[in-house]
Amino acid sequence: MAKRIKSKKYTGVYYRELEDGDRVFEFTYKDLEGKKKWIKVGLGSHNINEAFANRKRIETISKIKLDGDEPDFIKKRKQVKKITLNAVANKYFADYESRSKPNIFKESLFKYQNKVEPYFGKTPVIDITKDAVVKWLNGFREDYKQASINSYHATFKAVVNYGIKEIK
Repeated sequence: MAKRIKSKKYTGVYYRELEDGDRVFEFTYKDLEGKKKWIKVGLGSHNINEAFANRKRIETISKIKLDGDEPDFIKKRKQVKKITLNAVANKYFADYESRSKPNIFKESLFKYQNKVEPYFGKTPVIDITKDAVVKWLNGFREDYKQASINSYHATFKAVVNYGIKEIK
């Protein structure tokens, strides 16, 4: 890895020379916990320069000081951990088992495992859309009565609502 070279003009702005002659511009700042963070702004070949990197650094520090939040361009780069519906359901049913009657618990778990899990189980909760749910429910219209469809939907909603309230 090439050595970082400090900008002579701007505080906290650095660049590295790449093998192909291009430059990578970066800046540093301290986050809310006081840890030093390095942020890559971009390449010189993409019209990024020291002045632009300095503006991004100032924007970042100002945003942290004003509302204690990171700027959007840093949030976009971070990987968001997506929780699947199965992970939420496991926690939901562990909690539900302790507060419900055994026969009701088994019935609800059966509905989830046989009707909800095959369709939504591995899907991240944040990616489940209203259209997907409507499509899933419409798939039952020919084979099941409305009361059964409503009970599958109720089980699905209970798991999702539990995830919204309890899991952070």
